[in-house]
Amino acid sequence: MRPRWGMISLVGGLVTVAFVTGGWLSRPEPAATDNVYQQARLFEDMLSAIRAHYVDSISEPELYFRATSGTVDHLRDPYSVLLVGDDYKRYTERLSGTADGLGLQLDLRGQRLVVVGATPGSAAERDGVQAGDHLLTVNGEPTKGWNVERTATRLRAEAGDTVTITVARQGLDAPVTYRLVSGPLHVPAASPGLVVTDSAGSPLADSVGVVALSVVSAGAAEELTRSVDALYEQGIRRLVLDLRSNPGGVLSQGIALAELFLDEGRRVGTMQGRTERQTTVYTAEREQRWPDLDVALLVNGATASAAEILAGALQDHDRAVVVGSPTLGKGAVQGTIPLGRDVAVKLTTARWLTPSGRGIQRPLPGLDIAPDSASRFRTESGRPLPDASGILPDVPVEPRRMGPAERALRLALGGDLSGYRDALAAYAADLRDSGTVTGEEFAVSPAMLREVRRRLERESIRVPPGLWRDADEVVARDLGEEIARAVGGDDAVRRRRLADDRQLWAAVAVLQAPPAADGVAVDTTTAE
Repeated sequence: MRPRWGMISLVGGLVTVAFVTGGWLSRPEPAATDNVYQQARLFEDMLSAIRAHYVDSISEPELYFRATSGTVDHLRDPYSVLLVGDDYKRYTERLSGTADGLGLQLDLRGQRLVVVGATPGSAAERDGVQAGDHLLTVNGEPTKGWNVERTATRLRAEAGDTVTITVARQGLDAPVTYRLVSGPLHVPAASPGLVVTDSAGSPLADSVGVVALSVVSAGAAEELTRSVDALYEQGIRRLVLDLRSNPGGVLSQGIALAELFLDEGRRVGTMQGRTERQTTVYTAEREQRWPDLDVALLVNGATASAAEILAGALQDHDRAVVVGSPTLGKGAVQGTIPLGRDVAVKLTTARWLTPSGRGIQRPLPGLDIAPDSASRFRTESGRPLPDASGILPDVPVEPRRMGPAERALRLALGGDLSGYRDALAAYAADLRDSGTVTGEEFAVSPAMLREVRRRLERESIRVPPGLWRDADEVVARDLGEEIARAVGGDDAVRRRRLADDRQLWAAVAVLQAPPAADGVAVDTTTAE
């Protein structure tokens, strides 16, 4: 009898559902080819059915939001997204180059959050938070066990908001408390210009400057102009423009950046929309700013979007030699359409073509772009260029890889790696505070290395004795970077790393080489 009762229950359930929804089911069923009004009715009826009968209660606003988000997701375009709340705010901040914040720069080392710097002009810098401080609490809440994402959320504050933090500092018995007031911060797009020097600290015979462009935000072209002008006044006539890990940004700024290096009337590229009326050809509208400046561009797999627009334009016109590794390959142009106070949809509205007509976008599901294996596109001098593959460097150079000594040291440290880094940071802060090191021009001495070893042993961080001799160079480099950060911040670290930057020195070698027959100096002996 139990099986029979189960069958009656099932049939009864089906009858009940049919009775409740019968009015809806009796309507003419919209087909996939029906007009838009019938499809809209189907959509509304579907939402009504879910709201009335779905097993879990879902509010009408939530249903509409899920439907909207699902529509964008169904485009199967990784670059078309619905931006809501904090995601929208962070997106607009990145493009504008400004953001509200405290200016704390943190690194997670083991289980501890360590201050590695403070943004210039920020509350953290003004109030005296120091590199090497350990973040203990945020608004009274202990930070133990926090990851980077949770920490960023707790420290996020609108302009004028106060966030109270406590930090532990080397040499002090009691924690230090700061009440930091959030304010607008400028996130620079271009680094200060730097003249490349030899191992003795002297400028190279053929004066070369380097500028890093980290993002194509509003004002990027103006910032780059100031940095390069400053180098130009110092006599440099060769420039390495570092676009590595530049995620792109504002299309108009990508075009403005290219205009700085191209003569008036030269094509920057084409924004190819769905129709001819939605397609725009962009050309330089003024004479280039530095016509006698030889240029090399550094790129890698994280160079994307508007940064690739710049690289593609200069490569097609043989205006710069591209050095490094292939770029990301994002040649799809997005438009951002605000839909409310804190919501917008970012949609792919066009594809970008370089001056020669080649695409940058690597093949992706839904974007219907296939690579051109025939290399039918060419630079002005006739060099072949592949299509739909990102920007391929003229001189492929892999970045520096970890050597045997460094690998052995990291392996020997194991779980003590964070303690090792803490010890170096603390010692760097001591050298700064004692006045032993007052600026960026310093050398790591054997005495400093002996002190590092002593401090590690005091903290029971063991390194096999036979490894110290082989690892001295690695420890010296690590300590040098920590000291540079302590006395000059992240920019000082970047400058110190130049000496060990294989891709940079390959670009310098290319710029110093005699011009090739096709007008582009390409010295492949530097590419390994």
